[in-house]
Amino acid sequence: MGLGYRRYVTSVLIGLGTKDTDGQKAACAELPRPRVGRKARITGAVEEMLPPEVIE
Repeated sequence: MGLGYRRYVTSVLIGLGTKDTDGQKAACAELPRPRVGRKARITGAVEEMLPPEVIE
């Protein structure tokens, strides 16, 4: 079950770092794009749509 007493979070450490040149370029290219689908684009799970000529 439990130990019978509570432990509280006393501190949290957050760190930030700089990206390499390729990472900075990719981040800058992503900024003007819409937020919808951003995670899929980053992970590469986006499906490319067919051009209209192929569908007809």
